[in-house]
Amino acid sequence: ASARAPRHIFRCLSSQLLLAPSSSASSLIAVFTCLLFNGGIVQATGPIAFPPRGNFVELTLSTGDVQRIHYECQGPKNASFPVYLADADGSHGLADFWPLQRNLTAAGRRICTYDAPGLGYSDRYYSWQHAEKSTFYRQLIDALGVQGEGSQFIFIAWGGGAEPVYEFALANPSFVAGFVFLDSYSNDVLYQFEAKYNGWSTARMNEFKSADLNGRVLLFTMIRGVGAPWGLLSLVVSNDPKGYA
Repeated sequence: ASARAPRHIFRCLSSQLLLAPSSSASSLIAVFTCLLFNGGIVQATGPIAFPPRGNFVELTLSTGDVQRIHYECQGPKNASFPVYLADADGSHGLADFWPLQRNLTAAGRRICTYDAPGLGYSDRYYSWQHAEKSTFYRQLIDALGVQGEGSQFIFIAWGGGAEPVYEFALANPSFVAGFVFLDSYSNDVLYQFEAKYNGWSTARMNEFKSADLNGRVLLFTMIRGVGAPWGLLSLVVSNDPKGYA
């Protein structure tokens, strides 16, 4: 479906521009009409062409809202060896861990990955959830336990996922069988390096940090709010699933 999406756009644009009067307003309307048309096709065919790989658990948030989380556990179950649980920061999901998941399952280990809230097939992310990360982990682990994945996990923490996982472990040691840190770092180390290299003050470093994070949020919002609904991701993302890894 994603490979055909650009052709839908070009065909629609060609027909609309030939029929529309030669004015910038009409051309703009034609472009938006075609984007909405293409987005509708992608949204309708996407779940059919690319169904969820895993299953869903429901978590009840502090507000009473129910949040469905898409997860996938693969590999043989071993009563003498805990399950791995992979996590990163809020901008990464299940697909980011496919290569690692394949390697661990090939080695006879079991690993669970999941789409963070707001990513993949999981429900939307609430801005206040960042302050309740430990509660989220506890609910996720309890839900996975109900599905037969055990009550202790070896956490694989990648990048920005290390800090919240470590904080959870300190408060809930009985749920953690071990850690694996991948490219992990202390809080703000990226910005501290920039500040040291450029001779910035703390205030200037915080300005740079704020601009960088706001830029990431803007890009992420554009992808989710424009790229995905209008079916434009296939223009920049390979439609060969083997190429992802």
